[in-house]
Amino acid sequence: IFYAAQNKKLSTQPNSVAACIKQVVRNEGGVLALWKGLHVTMMRDGIGVGAWFAAYEISRRFLEKNEMSGPLPVLFSGACGGVAFWLVALPFDSIKSIIQTARVEVREDCASQTS
Repeated sequence: IFYAAQNKKLSTQPNSVAACIKQVVRNEGGVLALWKGLHVTMMRDGIGVGAWFAAYEISRRFLEKNEMSGPLPVLFSGACGGVAFWLVALPFDSIKSIIQTARVEVREDCASQTS
């Protein structure tokens, strides 16, 4: 675990999922630490899925107007949707990763500076 190398309290890596959960709860501030970054994940997915559907529908309708048929327009529209999802979602994903990997002291300091 990357965090274990930074924190002297965590000298051993957990050897099971249950041990990992116990370690996070004990060292990261309680049970709520298991949901660190959830709000940003929900924003990422909500906005990203909206972008996916919009790009998919716009590209599919455009291709239908140009009389393209078969599986190719569906595949192309799905690819456009995927690109749109990650163009919108990637900044939120980066923020989520920073929140989830930050030490407790760093998160508390950032929260006090932004409030």
